Amino acid sequence: MDRYEIFMLALHYGADLDKADRGGASALMKACALGRTNMVKRLVEGGAQVGWAVKGEDCLEKARRHEQWQVVDYLQSQNK
Repeated sequence: MDRYEIFMLALHYGADLDKADRGGASALMKACALGRTNMVKRLVEGGAQVGWAVKGEDCLEKARRHEQWQVVDYLQSQNK
Protein backbone atom coordinates (compact mmCIF):
# COMPACT_ATOMS: atom_id res chain seq x y z
CA MET A 1 0.00 0.00 0.00
CA ASP A 2 1.43 3.40 -0.94
CA ARG A 3 1.09 6.71 0.92
CA TYR A 4 -1.85 7.89 -1.15
CA GLU A 5 -3.81 4.69 -0.45
CA ILE A 6 -3.13 5.04 3.28
CA PHE A 7 -4.18 8.68 3.07
CA MET A 8 -7.44 7.74 1.32
CA LEU A 9 -8.18 5.07 3.95
CA ALA A 10 -7.66 7.62 6.72
CA LEU A 11 -10.11 9.99 5.02
CA HIS A 12 -12.59 7.17 4.51
CA TYR A 13 -12.52 6.33 8.21
CA GLY A 14 -13.03 9.93 9.30
CA ALA A 15 -9.58 11.29 10.01
CA ASP A 16 -9.57 14.82 11.45
CA LEU A 17 -8.64 16.93 8.42
CA ASP A 18 -7.40 19.83 10.52
CA LYS A 19 -5.45 17.90 13.14
CA ALA A 20 -2.16 19.73 13.67
CA ASP A 21 1.25 18.32 14.46
CA ARG A 22 3.35 19.57 17.38
CA GLY A 23 4.51 22.52 15.31
CA GLY A 24 0.96 23.52 14.43
CA ALA A 25 1.02 22.39 10.78
CA SER A 26 -2.03 20.63 9.36
CA ALA A 27 -2.04 17.78 6.87
CA LEU A 28 -3.02 20.29 4.19
CA MET A 29 -0.03 22.49 4.96
CA LYS A 30 2.32 19.52 4.71
CA ALA A 31 0.75 18.32 1.46
CA CYS A 32 1.14 21.85 0.03
CA ALA A 33 4.80 22.03 1.01
CA LEU A 34 5.52 18.60 -0.50
CA GLY A 35 3.63 19.26 -3.72
CA ARG A 36 1.12 16.45 -3.20
CA THR A 37 -1.54 17.97 -5.44
CA ASN A 38 -3.92 15.00 -5.31
CA MET A 39 -3.84 15.04 -1.51
CA VAL A 40 -4.33 18.81 -1.45
CA LYS A 41 -7.41 18.45 -3.67
CA ARG A 42 -8.92 15.69 -1.50
CA LEU A 43 -8.29 17.63 1.70
CA VAL A 44 -9.80 20.83 0.30
CA GLU A 45 -12.80 18.91 -1.10
CA GLY A 46 -13.20 17.30 2.32
CA GLY A 47 -13.37 20.66 4.06
CA ALA A 48 -9.85 21.20 5.38
CA GLN A 49 -9.17 24.79 6.40
CA VAL A 50 -7.20 26.42 3.60
CA GLY A 51 -6.64 29.58 5.61
CA TRP A 52 -4.91 27.74 8.47
CA ALA A 53 -1.69 29.63 9.24
CA VAL A 54 1.38 28.86 11.31
CA LYS A 55 3.67 31.75 12.14
CA GLY A 56 1.81 33.89 9.62
CA GLU A 57 2.21 31.44 6.73
CA ASP A 58 -0.91 29.82 5.26
CA CYS A 59 -1.15 26.92 2.80
CA LEU A 60 -0.84 29.05 -0.31
CA GLU A 61 2.22 30.86 1.02
CA LYS A 62 3.80 27.56 2.05
CA ALA A 63 3.26 26.12 -1.45
CA ARG A 64 4.82 29.24 -2.98
CA ARG A 65 7.83 29.14 -0.66
CA HIS A 66 8.45 25.51 -1.61
CA GLU A 67 7.90 26.29 -5.30
CA GLN A 68 4.99 23.86 -5.64
CA TRP A 69 3.41 25.70 -8.56
CA GLN A 70 0.79 23.08 -9.39
CA VAL A 71 -0.51 23.33 -5.83
CA VAL A 72 -0.38 27.14 -5.99
CA ASP A 73 -2.44 27.10 -9.20
CA TYR A 74 -5.00 24.74 -7.65
CA LEU A 75 -5.37 26.77 -4.44
CA GLN A 76 -5.73 30.01 -6.40
CA SER A 77 -8.42 28.42 -8.58
CA GLN A 78 -10.39 27.62 -5.43
CA ASN A 79 -10.47 31.26 -4.36
CA LYS A 80 -12.33 32.44 -7.47
